[in-house]
Amino acid sequence: MTKVHQRLISILEEFLEEKSMLNRAFLASRLHVSTKTIQKDIKLLNDILEEHGAKIESQRGNGYELEIIQTKKFEDFCVNVFQKQTEKIPTSYEERVAYILHRILTTDGYVKLSQLAEEIYVSKSTVNLIMKDVTDICSRYELQIEKRPYYGIRIVGEEFNIRSCLSQYGLPRYEHTPFHENYEQTDTYLSLPHISLIRSVILKYIEGGTIYLSDIEIDNLSIHIAIALKRCRDDHYIQALHVEESELIIKKEYKIAKQILGNLGAELKLQFPEEEILYVTMHLLSTAVTARDRYENVEELLGKDVYAFMQHILFKVAEERNLTFYYDEELLFGFGVHLKTLLNRLRYKLNTRNPLLAEVKKIIHMLLKLQFSLEI
Repeated sequence: MTKVHQRLISILEEFLEEKSMLNRAFLASRLHVSTKTIQKDIKLLNDILEEHGAKIESQRGNGYELEIIQTKKFEDFCVNVFQKQTEKIPTSYEERVAYILHRILTTDGYVKLSQLAEEIYVSKSTVNLIMKDVTDICSRYELQIEKRPYYGIRIVGEEFNIRSCLSQYGLPRYEHTPFHENYEQTDTYLSLPHISLIRSVILKYIEGGTIYLSDIEIDNLSIHIAIALKRCRDDHYIQALHVEESELIIKKEYKIAKQILGNLGAELKLQFPEEEILYVTMHLLSTAVTARDRYENVEELLGKDVYAFMQHILFKVAEERNLTFYYDEELLFGFGVHLKTLLNRLRYKLNTRNPLLAEVKKIIHMLLKLQFSLEI
């Protein structure tokens, strides 16, 4: 069934409530769009209804009338549409920014601002305001918005940067619900198909292995791979990685990345080129923590430079605060592995989401207030 967006549902609701003939001007005023848009929507809605026991009759000079031909079939369709098939329309400013970013990042050709305005039910002037933030976000990822008169806008930039921007800003941040329940909704612009399968495959190859990922890191990696999979299906592959291939293929993370994509490729009948394996390897290196029990000591695990740097930091903190934890191996390990993955993220120009960020900031703010009150 053709995807039924919210405006089509609103038109159908008008027919069901009025139970009489409706003209274009009336519908346009109710939905705050042009009569031309209503004409297009009526045609689209009629094409859908004809498959489900109803049709919209047009009478010149009078308007449109809903005719129900097969009552049961039409009722079943309405239940399905109103309960399950409603496309999520962004309402908050953050959601609208995410929608427009997602739209232009995943569209091959040009998109007109007037078209974007219609899709999210706002004025063109509102879209122009949103575009200021969209342009600013894109510039952070070395992406340019190309404008062409009478055609619209499109994104120009490297695939690596498009994916990074898409993962960070083109998707909403969900709280309190399993992430896959949101991204697997196939009737929304945000859908990331097969994300549950991706998560299970990741778990298969990291459980009991040489690296460790937290639940949050598994979710983040699943999203990055799901975006990669979607982009590959649309023939958008990573063309160049600004890192030496020989540097990555010797890592244990490369073997795990190859296993994950090999399994997914077999399941989904898709072949991933070498660059995509290297891309996932970089994400693993930027999130995964090496299992400590594989090494004799923390220095061997972290490497001499990181180990020495962490010792220096903890010594200075202990000295200033009159504490004695700088020689604690567990503390060195904990800080060190996070620093190591952070350095990899900076090196490979990768970003990752932290859904606990707001909560951490809140706790830190409370602790600072408490410290200030104690000092007074």
